[in-house]
Amino acid sequence: GMSLAADPVMQFMPVADLEKNAALLEAQMKKAAKELDFTAAAQLRDELFAMRKLVDEKAKASKVD
Repeated sequence: GMSLAADPVMQFMPVADLEKNAALLEAQMKKAAKELDFTAAAQLRDELFAMRKLVDEKAKASKVD
């Protein structure tokens, strides 16, 4: 599947929206893990990781001195 964090739309999203997405992903990941769906949990974890990286990069980019 297409990575959500790789979606060009994500590059233009405000950090707050990206963080909201990350929180949703985290909730889905925990639910998948609880249901012992480790394949889905692993995919969601990778997705979450990518999303957080994007948040970090955007946060750094906006702190131009």
